[in-house]
Amino acid sequence: MSAPAQAPVPIKVKEYLPVKFTEDELRGFSRDLARKVQELASAQDEKKAAMSQFNTRVTAAESEINDLSRKINNGYEHRNVEVEVKLHTPAAAQKTFTRVDTGEVLRVVAMTQTEMQENLPFGPAQTAEGVKTNAEGFFAAKTDTGPLPASTVVTITQTEVANWPEGENAPKPAKKRQKKGK
Repeated sequence: MSAPAQAPVPIKVKEYLPVKFTEDELRGFSRDLARKVQELASAQDEKKAAMSQFNTRVTAAESEINDLSRKINNGYEHRNVEVEVKLHTPAAAQKTFTRVDTGEVLRVVAMTQTEMQENLPFGPAQTAEGVKTNAEGFFAAKTDTGPLPASTVVTITQTEVANWPEGENAPKPAKKRQKKGK
């Protein structure tokens, strides 16, 4: 007789199949996802800050390169340089601008009306005595060619004449001119 048939023994194998998550597993994944989103945002912020620093350095280097290139190409740059201005040079009513560092004459131009006005050697007179002192000093002054000419005119107001101290140098009040026929 034959032996009774035995039931076949099952063989175990593995297959890749969908598995439904439990509620606890889903809550765990949610916490992990939130943490990773935060890590990503932080890393992106750090990247932006680092890029900003690098962009600042790159921009600064580009600016310096452009400045140096411009200096090399032009062969000069503008700076504040001391300049001497000589009045009545090379001729009367002209002024000459000369660089102090190189002695180079920059330009010769006409003097303005203000520049052509001579500064008299006395300040504003506030009293008759001050006017007298200033006027005497003015007439005693010398020019490059000698004393001032006698034809030099100084205007003194009637108030100054009236307040002038007594003495031989006191100015005489001006006489009013009368019209002919009166």
